[in-house]
Amino acid sequence: MASKYSFQQLSHFICLRINCTLPPTEHNREALKRMDEAVRIAMEE
Repeated sequence: MASKYSFQQLSHFICLRINCTLPPTEHNREALKRMDEAVRIAMEE
């Protein structure tokens, strides 16, 4: 099933929602980068 949203929109929304709940530490920034990569891989399949 195709999404009406682009990958970039979905990724931005997910990261924005998560980023709002996490303190801006280097560890959390790295975690967000990894989550972004995981979402990209999942969306490719």
